[in-house]
Amino acid sequence: MQAARRIATLDEFVSFVNREGITSLGSWIERQRNKNIPQKYNQATRRISTAGVTIVDLRSHWQAQLTAQVSLQSSPPVRVQRELGKIVSLQNQIEDIDDTLEQLQKTIDDRQSSNSAHIAIKDLQCTHSKLSEQAVHLYTSLDLETHYPELAGLPFEFVQTLLLMRDLKIQIRKQAIGTFLEWENLDRAVQGRREPLGTKLHQAARKALSKRQPALHRLIDKFNSFCSRLEEIQPPHCSVPIPLPLPTKLNELKSHTNLFEDIWITPSEGGVPLWLCDENVRQGISSLHVLDRCHEEDLRLSRESENMLRWIDQESLLLASAKERHSNHILHHELEQEAKFLSRVSSRWRRQLQIPQPLLLAIDPRLTTHSQNSAPAAPPAAPPAASPAAPPVSPPAAALPSDPAVNLSMVEPVEDDMNESPWADSENISPDEVEACPSDSEEALAVTDMMETDDDEDTATLKRDHCHVQVSWASLAKSRSTCDTHFVRDLTAHVTRFPVIRDLQPRVVALPGNLPTIVVDPNDLALLTDSTARLNGHILNGVSAAVLSWCMQPFSLHAQSAQRCALLSTYDLHRVRFNAPDKAIWKSLAPTEYWKKSVWIVPVHRQAQEHWALVIVLVHEQKLLLFDSLAQKRPWYTDTKNIMLLVTRMTLLAHRNGHSLPLSMDGEAWTAEPMISIAVQCNSYDCGVWVLVMIAAVLRGMLGSNITEPEIPFLRHTLTNFMLTLPCKSS
Repeated sequence: MQAARRIATLDEFVSFVNREGITSLGSWIERQRNKNIPQKYNQATRRISTAGVTIVDLRSHWQAQLTAQVSLQSSPPVRVQRELGKIVSLQNQIEDIDDTLEQLQKTIDDRQSSNSAHIAIKDLQCTHSKLSEQAVHLYTSLDLETHYPELAGLPFEFVQTLLLMRDLKIQIRKQAIGTFLEWENLDRAVQGRREPLGTKLHQAARKALSKRQPALHRLIDKFNSFCSRLEEIQPPHCSVPIPLPLPTKLNELKSHTNLFEDIWITPSEGGVPLWLCDENVRQGISSLHVLDRCHEEDLRLSRESENMLRWIDQESLLLASAKERHSNHILHHELEQEAKFLSRVSSRWRRQLQIPQPLLLAIDPRLTTHSQNSAPAAPPAAPPAASPAAPPVSPPAAALPSDPAVNLSMVEPVEDDMNESPWADSENISPDEVEACPSDSEEALAVTDMMETDDDEDTATLKRDHCHVQVSWASLAKSRSTCDTHFVRDLTAHVTRFPVIRDLQPRVVALPGNLPTIVVDPNDLALLTDSTARLNGHILNGVSAAVLSWCMQPFSLHAQSAQRCALLSTYDLHRVRFNAPDKAIWKSLAPTEYWKKSVWIVPVHRQAQEHWALVIVLVHEQKLLLFDSLAQKRPWYTDTKNIMLLVTRMTLLAHRNGHSLPLSMDGEAWTAEPMISIAVQCNSYDCGVWVLVMIAAVLRGMLGSNITEPEIPFLRHTLTNFMLTLPCKSS
């Protein structure tokens, strides 16, 4: 009797759960269609609009990416791969020994040890140098040009770094995937998904992860440093794409698509493809996939809604037919109750399951056709709501180039949380990406404390808030008094006072103070001489440093204005973008004594376009002056975030090294203004010369120049003669 009662109770409970599920099924579909799908759809559409690339172009880029990545690539012999792996391991050990020797040297110097200790240290350093040379010889013995004929003719260091990065990323990917799988194993019981792992196994897994994690961080740091170095030594017109850096924070690495991309080790035909090097195109392709998935989900929900309505109609017809054929009062009562239930469900479903217009048919046509330099189209409105009760979808933010003033938000690389990792150099994250990414609390990882460690003490001096840049596209008003009208005349007069020695010797630029001496190679100087050649970072650094040295001479009328300026290298911004360690960034920036300067001059190189731009940072005014000889707007969306990342790192490093810098990164928003609104360059190769013109104008206390494009060839000739008046490097 009790068993029958339990069975009856279970039947009633199952029937209740079934009815509740049927009743709420329409609400679930309505919620998916009117809340979840439009939210992701609008976010993806906003990103495509901000990227400024049409959907047609994005699909063509995706097809090119698909073709390139699924094609069969020739692989080197297993012996070469194995020896490359050994070289990477050997270099890691050499670097560990180098760090140990440096720490030992400092300890001996502090204790004022005997001469025998210093002699022993020198012997160890000599042995270490020989070991490094043997590692290089081992690499040369691999005869890589035979296995990679496409890389023939490229500099040895470039090829070596590229192939080492290829093997290094494979190792990073293997270790990272293993770490992520162990995280999943540790989190198997989160939210009741599976049974717990067990105390002993859990502790053993945590201990193994804690031992393996520093090695993974070291590999990522090494890979990012290789990215920065490869950017510096890339030959002109080399079409081998530079790999993108990996996040140093493992929680971000887990969802980063770059982790699963192989290193491109062959030159690409027709230049570097945009899907590989242009962040806007990459973001647009990802958003395009989201749009496609939203469209598929919308069609699936539409088919499901049609099937549900068809099922409820069939059930109602069957019940009506059953009531007509049976006269049993008890059965008739049950059928009547079931018919009332189906009637309530039917009326509710018909209100909830209205079929809206397909998502992709509602895309704003401006997203599919607009010119490259026009403002990106506004994102589309949400799909039509299924009922009047459906909540409206909030309108998206306007795209960057379409408004006269746009707020750009970014996450600063300084964290005031003592649980953040010292490797957690920030990435460039847009507000949409922050909203779309799940928070740590949602993931509920049980090993978060293993993924992040304590910050340095000085890191707590700044907060990691959102740093805002208010961009006004009204061109900066320049009067004739703030325009440099005599640069070419003064430079020509200076050149005539010194002999111009035309030989193939490297030139030396000696700078005052603690600034390092710069050596300009003749091959780089030849780029300045050629009237149709693009300048690289080496010649840009050399010429700008020579102009700085000229302006800072005691007899110069512009010495005072030049002393107010901190001239950054073309590679400083790259180091920040590639998450270089603080030690490397400080080593490059410290000689400029930027914390004492009121103007920071930052050259910007856009690798995808092979184009140079310039940013003038007015420190006390918290203002960015943007110069682009092509007067483009869209690329500044990413560049301004990178510049603010650089400013934040510079502020942090100044505070950490005991220098006061009156900057508030969490206070009033920064502003940015373009220095020109009309393009001054019509060709594709003089952008570097225009950057030199603006650098010279700022060093001379001006905000512009009266030089026109027909004068650029003569200016190239004058700058070449100016560099040839410098002393030659002694052999």
